Amino acid sequence: MSALEFFHVLFGWIYFVAWCACYWPQVKLNHERKTTCGLSPDFVALNLLGFISYTIYTLAYVLDESAIRSYKKHAGYSPQVEVNDAFFAVHGFLVSAWIGWQCVSMPPRTAPKRYTSAAALMVVSMIAVGFLGVVTGRVGWYSYARFNGGVKVISSIIKHIPQVVSNVRRSSTVGYSISLVLLDLIGCIFSLLQQALRCVMEGNLTAYTGNMAKTTLALEALLFDCYFITQHFCLYPDHTDTDVLQMKLETEGGRRDGESQDVPMERERLMAES
Repeated sequence: MSALEFFHVLFGWIYFVAWCACYWPQVKLNHERKTTCGLSPDFVALNLLGFISYTIYTLAYVLDESAIRSYKKHAGYSPQVEVNDAFFAVHGFLVSAWIGWQCVSMPPRTAPKRYTSAAALMVVSMIAVGFLGVVTGRVGWYSYARFNGGVKVISSIIKHIPQVVSNVRRSSTVGYSISLVLLDLIGCIFSLLQQALRCVMEGNLTAYTGNMAKTTLALEALLFDCYFITQHFCLYPDHTDTDVLQMKLETEGGRRDGESQDVPMERERLMAES
């Protein structure tokens, strides 16, 4: 194995581990706070939708020979989908489903906006109908996989917007794990580096152009991650968990106006304990 091949494999598994691990801090944070306040339900819904489509996209080009042949026929070269891409997609789907369950089982149990729910339901229906079309031979694997790749890209671009807006409206990033953002950023960097090495090894840009879903995902996530980091450390540096504080005050029978005279003292006590 050459040095380029070694680092190609190494970078692939680094981004795989980073991207797989990035959602676990959010699961842990929700569990510790016993609330999903601060986490946009629209972000969660769109993230889950994206992983449903990306799982189909990656598994098709890793496991199904007819899908691979269909891609070669239309593109002229093999699909640039790695095995760790498929592992990442499946893992992301499972963890995203877990976070979705936390959102419906923990307070405030806020549902996604109606237009988000309606759009997600429509796209899932199209995915299901498309799969039936593939099974019956009415739809080709290439077209179906490209559709799912497109769904992943679009949902990933859109999904961050509700979380950005939520942070701005609350003037806080509390509730949205910064560890998630940092691990996602590491995954983006090493994903792009792995593709760059493959371009060098093959002498062309098909590692980028042949898997536009992966390339676009890394680039857009890189931009949003940088903005989330700016929000967390520069724009909203006060990380006091007022949501959990208010829940404790209400549980103890205190007044419900989040800025009662008891809040500052209780806030100082909680900050001292952290």
